[in-house]
Amino acid sequence: MTEPQVAGGAKDQQAARRILADADGARQRLARDLHDGAQQKFVTAVIDLQLAQAKFTTDPQRAREHLDAALRQSQGGLAALRDFIAGMHPPILTHAGLRAAVTSLADGFPIPLELDIIDQRLPWAHEESFYFFISEALTNVIRHARATVASVGVRHAGDMVLVVEVVDDGVGGAVLSSGGSGLLGLIDRVEALGGEFVFSSPAERGTVVRGLIPLPASEVG
Repeated sequence: MTEPQVAGGAKDQQAARRILADADGARQRLARDLHDGAQQKFVTAVIDLQLAQAKFTTDPQRAREHLDAALRQSQGGLAALRDFIAGMHPPILTHAGLRAAVTSLADGFPIPLELDIIDQRLPWAHEESFYFFISEALTNVIRHARATVASVGVRHAGDMVLVVEVVDDGVGGAVLSSGGSGLLGLIDRVEALGGEFVFSSPAERGTVVRGLIPLPASEVG
């Protein structure tokens, strides 16, 4: 009588390894989404509070404006935390799409932010990954770039490729090997969709982070 346990055991071991890998990946994604979503709002709120503190005596009106912006960002951060706890990505992304979600994300951004995003529903995985790519990149702008203006773009590059990019005019000098740069998470998101990550950050000339993402065949045409 043939013993199936050997072959079955090997398959079980392979399945277990896949389950463990999937679980590790899920934990990493949850941590990254928390960092990219709620943290971006709270970092912006802290910056607005610092600006309000600096203007409190010399320019009370401007200080109040920064306080109002900090309140909006804090409320947005709490909403993002509720979404995270519920295991959801932002409801506006689900219901209204990427452009509406990024517009909401950009509300109250502490420097001028230009948006040029296609008004089109994309595959769910693309919308979610693009949203968090943009959120993480904007967090990097706030934390590291010392920029005076930034822009976000999502556009077609031919029939089969989408481009997502964030550009700032900050100090540049970011390096991919820097563990604290926040760039590795961007690479992961692009490569998870089979895309190519493009990066430029010359000193004193700003930073460009860009993903070139192939569209699924079902979305082409």
